[in-house]
Amino acid sequence: MGQVMKLANGSIETILNERDFEDILDKYLGSEAADYWHEHFEDYDEAISKAEDYEDKCLRVEELEREKAELEDRITDLENKLEELQHENG
Repeated sequence: MGQVMKLANGSIETILNERDFEDILDKYLGSEAADYWHEHFEDYDEAISKAEDYEDKCLRVEELEREKAELEDRITDLENKLEELQHENG
């Protein structure tokens, strides 16, 4: 669903996507303004993607740390069981 905007000059514009907004900027402010906005939007979009990638990596690290702790616990349990068996068998 698009967004309807009333501009300062009283005209009504519907924005369905990024390109529509760029076209409005170009139409009312010129191509330099549209290019400026597009460039900064791409930077913003890239920063969001990097932040999401970082968050995914952090979650993966946390998951791996939990798995490591579980494996270490299992190793400790097995070492204790081996020690018990060694004592039983003299």
